[in-house]
Amino acid sequence: MKGLFQLPPRATKAGDLSLVNKLAKPAPASKGVTVRQGKGIMERIPSIRAMANRYLGQYADIYKVIQDEKELEDYITKAIEDGELA
Repeated sequence: MKGLFQLPPRATKAGDLSLVNKLAKPAPASKGVTVRQGKGIMERIPSIRAMANRYLGQYADIYKVIQDEKELEDYITKAIEDGELA
């Protein structure tokens, strides 16, 4: 009588060796960030800012954009003092 389940065969030395060889050759790393339209990220920043201002400009007076570590540190310190963080 054949088994009740179709189990895969147990590992063999040949299978283990092929797995080791496969893992020993790392996959090629990606070439980094790709930006559509062939523009670099620095050329895209002004258009990103314009889009953010168009959609989120109405909230500019009530929200603050944290752009460096000092601003983040000040924000967190004040949040700890006030007891709330948004």
